[in-house]
Amino acid sequence: MDKLPIVYVRGYAGPTAGIDSAVDDPFYGFNRGATHVRVGGDGDPLFYQFEGPLLRLMTDEGYQLLVQGDQRQYLHDAMDVPMASLWVHRFYDQAATTFLPPPHENVVRRVFRKMHQQVTAEGFDIESAAEDLYALIMLIREKTGASKVHLVAHSMGGLVARCMMQKICRQPGSKRLSAKDLVARFFTYGTPHGGIAFRSDALDWG
Repeated sequence: MDKLPIVYVRGYAGPTAGIDSAVDDPFYGFNRGATHVRVGGDGDPLFYQFEGPLLRLMTDEGYQLLVQGDQRQYLHDAMDVPMASLWVHRFYDQAATTFLPPPHENVVRRVFRKMHQQVTAEGFDIESAAEDLYALIMLIREKTGASKVHLVAHSMGGLVARCMMQKICRQPGSKRLSAKDLVARFFTYGTPHGGIAFRSDALDWG
């Protein structure tokens, strides 16, 4: 049985400053394992480490991570792409500021821009990220020959994927494929499917 491609969709990165940090990671955090000292059952501290999900799938299940400098360009150029492949939906790239040279500005403007980047996320919205996810999946299907993909999403990434399946795929007159024709399995962890409740009534109202 062929292994279907897996597409990872990351969660909320925060304002622009957080987005700039996220895009510096080639895998958007999905290969981040952990190294800790933990207390075992006998009460003694033990060194403990574990790998991230990308490495686990590559070593245990024989998947390939095909980045080659730019995964989208690789997909466009490659002729024979294996189905057992891993892809990261880099939807934050378009909202990042680190891909462009810094603007020429005076000290006041620079300070204001830095403060602005701590509280806003200009250039990002969930629906645009969902549109891009649909396009990525269609390209993966075309290049691998897979009929469907598996989606793995963390936190807000699950909302991006749901937006694609429930809204983008169902836009009237778009002639897009339905979600059931694109996605074989959809896994989320830490996704607020039921919304988010705040301790403050004012934030809930907002």
